[in-house]
Amino acid sequence: MRATKPLVGIYSLTSCEGCQVSILNLEEEFLKLCDLVEIKHFPLIKEREYSGKVSVAFVEGTVVRKEEIEKLREIRKNAKVLVALGTCATYGGVASIRDFADRERVMKCVYPDPMFLESIRNVRGLDCYVKVDYALRGCPIVAEEFVQLIKDILLNKKPMLVEEPVCVECRKNKNICFLLKGEKCLGPLTYGGCNSVCINEGRPCYGCRGPLKEANLEALMQLFRKHKIPFSEIRNTLTVFAGTSKRYRRGVLR
Repeated sequence: MRATKPLVGIYSLTSCEGCQVSILNLEEEFLKLCDLVEIKHFPLIKEREYSGKVSVAFVEGTVVRKEEIEKLREIRKNAKVLVALGTCATYGGVASIRDFADRERVMKCVYPDPMFLESIRNVRGLDCYVKVDYALRGCPIVAEEFVQLIKDILLNKKPMLVEEPVCVECRKNKNICFLLKGEKCLGPLTYGGCNSVCINEGRPCYGCRGPLKEANLEALMQLFRKHKIPFSEIRNTLTVFAGTSKRYRRGVLR
């Protein structure tokens, strides 16, 4: 008798769907993954929705509209394990920028008829609404982390997610530090796991994997001031991916 494959669902709330695209970009590796699990829900490749039980639910995006809260709770109820997929799901991500702008103006720019929408007041990560078992950071995610996480869950193995700053990987890759050159870089404040991909290509880190809890925020702010980097520029950069952090709001974004 053929063994039943574990069921996996990939769900999407308000997002650009970039994390789903990253999964599809695995190509052959994704097909191999489908030999291990049965993908029951995946908006980019499956037309029909699935609302049943799954072993693992990956949820991309964040809650912006009130009806998404109920959708998320229903996914949580039907999943043994729920994974926040990407920075939007983990912290609120790009959608949280609206919390720092005129709300009515934002709504009118995005939606043709916003009067019929019930939006929430503040954008937050999924763990503010339901229990999140694991979080895959990144905008978009590192797809290889997605594959490894599924394999670890199937083997009942505790996933080893990176808890160090981007700087650790950056030094291993022998990059020249942007901060030493007097340029703005958020590597010291940002979770690693991306193999310092932006810095490897000559661009400073802009914090897409979210803010480290234990980062020395004030020390980096002092360094930015020393290099005469405009405060408005720092604030705008941190708003994109660290806007939902209470600590960062108190220290920089207020």
